[in-house]
Amino acid sequence: MRTRLGASTDELTAGELADGEHRVISGSVLSGRKAMGEIDGFLGRYHHQISVIRVNYLNPERLHKNPAFSHVVTIESPHRTIYVGGQNAVDDAGAIIGNGDVAAQTKQVCRNLQVALAAAGAGAEHVVKWTVCLVQGQPIHAAFAAAQEALGTLPNPPTLSVLQVAGLAHPDFLVEIDAIAVLP
Repeated sequence: MRTRLGASTDELTAGELADGEHRVISGSVLSGRKAMGEIDGFLGRYHHQISVIRVNYLNPERLHKNPAFSHVVTIESPHRTIYVGGQNAVDDAGAIIGNGDVAAQTKQVCRNLQVALAAAGAGAEHVVKWTVCLVQGQPIHAAFAAAQEALGTLPNPPTLSVLQVAGLAHPDFLVEIDAIAVLP
């Protein structure tokens, strides 16, 4: 299936949007072939450039699966924006790594972030925003040092928000990090 970015209205047809695929066109969300068929007439009346945005939901094989959320969402337009959901210190089987050790947990979280970013074709160098949730009472410097060791020094450090929280999704989780990345 092709993705058309900035396709003219004459080029956009119902056959280009598969069932279950979502795109935003001129501010409206379209889902599947039925929606495209309903707007074919509308699009046929206008001959201007429109932007087609494709939204993809990814769950990399090397990350623990949870039916409640996707690990990565990408948005493709003239550029690709990648949203990585909060990663915790679990291995691909769901076992907690580094119980009671914020540095060990942070390293596992960073490994999970790298897997998630790679699934979308990105790396830490593409991240424009990190959000770190750290359980109150955990040493912030230990978490930062572990993250820097795992991710390396970035030439253009992204924006960063650090939140101290009362708890996370599991009582043994000490740190959670999510990311927003952009690819040209």
